[in-house]
Amino acid sequence: MNLRTNFEQIKDWAHRPARTDRSWSRPLGLLYWLAGARHTTLAQLPESEKERIAILGSSVMIPTLLAFFGMYLYASSRFHTSRPIVTLLIALAWAFIVMHVDRILMATYRPFQSRRRRALQVCFRIGLATVVSVAIAFPFCLEQYRGAIHERLQGEYRLRLDGVHRQERAERDLLAQGDGATVADLRAQLDKVLANGPADPALFAEELAKQQVQQHDDTARTFKQQLDQEAAAALAQWKEISAHLRTVEQDLKDEARGRLASERGGTGKPGQGAKFKELTRDHELLGKAEQAARQRYEQLLTRASQVQPTAPPKDRLSALEPEQRSRFVSEAQARSERIEALRLTLARAEQEQADHLAAHKRRFDPVIKSYTTKAQGTFDPMEETIGLFKVIFVPESGGRDCIAKDKKGNNP
Repeated sequence: MNLRTNFEQIKDWAHRPARTDRSWSRPLGLLYWLAGARHTTLAQLPESEKERIAILGSSVMIPTLLAFFGMYLYASSRFHTSRPIVTLLIALAWAFIVMHVDRILMATYRPFQSRRRRALQVCFRIGLATVVSVAIAFPFCLEQYRGAIHERLQGEYRLRLDGVHRQERAERDLLAQGDGATVADLRAQLDKVLANGPADPALFAEELAKQQVQQHDDTARTFKQQLDQEAAAALAQWKEISAHLRTVEQDLKDEARGRLASERGGTGKPGQGAKFKELTRDHELLGKAEQAARQRYEQLLTRASQVQPTAPPKDRLSALEPEQRSRFVSEAQARSERIEALRLTLARAEQEQADHLAAHKRRFDPVIKSYTTKAQGTFDPMEETIGLFKVIFVPESGGRDCIAKDKKGNNP
């Protein structure tokens, strides 16, 4: 086998001049264009150099395609409804940017420069390539880890939501204890005042007059009952004295005729003896006592008949004396002013309570609503980016510890 001949043939094939009459195929033309090669330059290059330039063009085409598909996946996941045209335009724009950045990297490379310029050029190319590679890989990583990202972020926001709910309940209870106690105390004072009568001063003055008349009638009725009881007692005493008087009078008649029985102290001497004198004296005393008891009974009956409850007038206030009527009107007016002051104070306290509760809701409701939405799995792109970083680089236990610390110090 003649190896020399074969090597010579390979060299000849590698350094064959290009045929100017041959047209490029479309795929090769696209790769040459991506590599930044011109037609006139390519016409003077051997086939090996053309293949190298095509490979350089493919190194630009591959990131461009990856950028297109990655951005298409990412953009399609951002819309709640399907929008293929908008998604396609966004993906094309992003692929165009990546493609031109790669072409800039390739076109600006100058190997025949000083070491310092080449070092700066290499560092710039590495940094820009890193940024472009991360930008291209980000949509794929985001789609790949979407489930883990949502699980991680939802767990964090559930813990934060529990902390916000606890803080909201604690502060609402404090408001209820403070403002609620003040409102309840003022309402109790107002109810206590209103329980004594109507709030209108004229009606309350009439109520006071009615109470005064009722009190006077009650006093008269009580006094009449007392007089009736005394009259009944006087009548019983009168009857008792009268019965005793009749007994003494009968004994006196019997003693005067000498017929009084001995067991009743009779002496048998008609109209004589100590017993007759005693009965005569007792008869006189009992007659006087009977007369006094009868007079006292008649007096009590007369006084009781004079004490009769009068029919209440229609306008009780006008029926009172001027001084008493003026006192009742002044008292009713002062009470009306006190009721009005209590009502104003109660209204201010209730308004303050409502304002505090409204401020409390304005403070917590947006936070609770936002955390609830996020705990259900709705996140913006920045949060998903942060979640991707946590899933890849932050351990789960460390993340939970951080969440617990954040929950303890959470203040919306």
